[in-house]
Amino acid sequence: MGGYASGSNYSEQGGKKWVVEGELVFQNGGAMVGGVDADGADLKFYGETTGKYMRWNHASDTLDVHGLQKFHAHLTTQSYGLQTRTEYNAATGDFFGADMESHQAVSRSAGGFRGQSMCARNVAGSTFSGSANMVAGHFLLDNDGVFNGTGLHAALVAKVDAGGTFTNVGHLASLWVDSLQEGTVTGSHELIYATNNGASVMDQFIYLYGGDKIASLIELNTCGTMVGAKVDADIAFAHYKKIAITIDGVAYWLVAGTDA
Repeated sequence: MGGYASGSNYSEQGGKKWVVEGELVFQNGGAMVGGVDADGADLKFYGETTGKYMRWNHASDTLDVHGLQKFHAHLTTQSYGLQTRTEYNAATGDFFGADMESHQAVSRSAGGFRGQSMCARNVAGSTFSGSANMVAGHFLLDNDGVFNGTGLHAALVAKVDAGGTFTNVGHLASLWVDSLQEGTVTGSHELIYATNNGASVMDQFIYLYGGDKIASLIELNTCGTMVGAKVDADIAFAHYKKIAITIDGVAYWLVAGTDA
């Protein structure tokens, strides 16, 4: 601390200097203590910018940070750079383990805005080999209890919640998947890789609730090399598979085949 406030109760004990400001105790070389267990005190640190501070609010058991938050962890042995765990001990009500909001407060005409951005980077000189794996975002729904209801259960939910106005939008997507892969991949390369490694049989691979109408199920763009002139042999497959698509409870079949 820069100094002790006037009127502080300052004394020395056991070679340590300490000062009492109400319920807040500063110890030289020891802990900084605010109140006692179950009877706390506020602790507030100001920054150099007006309105920027960090505050422990003892009444709501909350740490409030008004300013930038940066975590730099250069780990060699620990398992987590940042770990957050919460428990909800109530049978009803909404609960969000980690709730993050980023607000655009003024009009914007250029530059990107990201509510949340995650990047897992393999730096130059570092090699992944063998069974090592790298995942930028991992979402896991882990059920060790019982699901007994009609609610939505999903490892990932992507939504666009917008009551505003869209006047000239090229694309509005609830989910945007993009491969920026430029290097040559020796092995299988997919835009989406989906597996069912569970013990149960899935009812559908994709369930689409259209609401009223889907103008086009799939649109393929810049895929001219996939389309060739039709010949009669195209419908006389030596081997074929049937793929079921169910629309409003009625099964329709797509036939995929090969001449070989």
